[in-house]
Amino acid sequence: METVRKHHTDGAVVRLKSVELEEVRCVRHGYVALDGRAAGPRGAGVLGVYGPAGTGKSTLMEALSLLKYILTGRTLPERFAWLPRIGAEKASLRYGLSVVRGSALYDVLYECTLRRETVESSHEETLRPVLEEEVLSWSLSGDGRSKMCPVVDTRTREVFLPATRREILIGRGRQDGLLAARRSAHGASRSFVFSGELLRAVRSNCAREDHRVPLEALVQYGADGLFLLDNTRAGSVPLGALLRRDSAGDCGRSLTSLSLPASGPALVSRSVRDGAREALRRLNDALTPLSHGRKILLEEQGSGMLADGTVGHRVQLLSAGCGRTIPLRLESEGFRRLASILPLLTAICADPSVTAVIEGIDQGMFEPLLGELLRLTAREGQGQLIFTAGMLRPLETLDRNHAAFTTDNPQHRYLRLIGVKVNNNLRDLYYRVLAGGGQKESAWTLPDWESVAKGLREAGNS
Repeated sequence: METVRKHHTDGAVVRLKSVELEEVRCVRHGYVALDGRAAGPRGAGVLGVYGPAGTGKSTLMEALSLLKYILTGRTLPERFAWLPRIGAEKASLRYGLSVVRGSALYDVLYECTLRRETVESSHEETLRPVLEEEVLSWSLSGDGRSKMCPVVDTRTREVFLPATRREILIGRGRQDGLLAARRSAHGASRSFVFSGELLRAVRSNCAREDHRVPLEALVQYGADGLFLLDNTRAGSVPLGALLRRDSAGDCGRSLTSLSLPASGPALVSRSVRDGAREALRRLNDALTPLSHGRKILLEEQGSGMLADGTVGHRVQLLSAGCGRTIPLRLESEGFRRLASILPLLTAICADPSVTAVIEGIDQGMFEPLLGELLRLTAREGQGQLIFTAGMLRPLETLDRNHAAFTTDNPQHRYLRLIGVKVNNNLRDLYYRVLAGGGQKESAWTLPDWESVAKGLREAGNS
């Protein structure tokens, strides 16, 4: 996938504004505004999503993971075939974003549908996610047109519509080649709108900067501005987030996806090794004061052959401090979790075009420490943090705009609390909501505790 280089010098800032889901796993319909900000122009956009298991927190995280794959033009893995709700023909997803460059502000909407398809072979039957009906729309503030207009609409047998926008973006006479590229993208379960083929055609033929900027900025945002730490990446340290502002080169943008496992050694290239050392130096500046002097080191354990035939370096992460040095995998869960989320929080504080999405941010974390980290990130940051959590203590340190909650209603899965005053403690207020409602939707239907107790007794005696 071709990407824009030196994104930090072009001045474009991309932010996620909203996600709307229909027929996505347990969500019949859900809409959540993502750019949670406290009152005032400063600070990061922080949004925590709280709620019981099975009410849509992980579904929202998976939808954001899907967006990362779409924006980078990568093939969707098989797990996304399970996003459409069982019994539904397809899932619909809509992502609202903003792109700011200088005085130009683009409101962007990307829409798509996803269905699953059974693929049979001589050996097994597998599922394949199929991405369809992609529509990219935007409006440009200040150009006299406030209406959101489709720019690339693939709901046609042509390359895309509308024809006037197509001519601006790719010129005339490019239909045949891009039709083949569109069929290839569909067959490979990847996005055509953000494909390398379409991006190259736009760069070669589009003279209108106001049409190139949003598309290129979104592609670059997907490549090195949107970071995800979900359950599939648990136990890794996303060091690449600390390198995205470097100049292009071996230790620059090519390493934004750099992530080393905490579970044991890894065989990496020389550039990855050197980039990891630089990223760890930066990470330790923030980690050491938080962990009573501990820091993370990179130990080199020899060499080996990489898949491309070049010589690689076998490296392992170590924890040093408190009078001993041990492999990071032997550290406490809380310290390893801190090492995983801190690179992302650091990147948010340094760059307004960074969005970090963290699933289960509170896993293994000391609640007061996490609460203060979130408060500092909201105050000192520039970028965007979206996370899910189960522990409610951090709500005591968050602004009322920094929290959303899941509901019992699959037709309206996400809500913001109403009637919240400035001096309200969100944690106490949420407990009152759980107990007595008072909102547009029920946050949690309490189980019949006597039935639960009976089941526990019978299970233990059987």
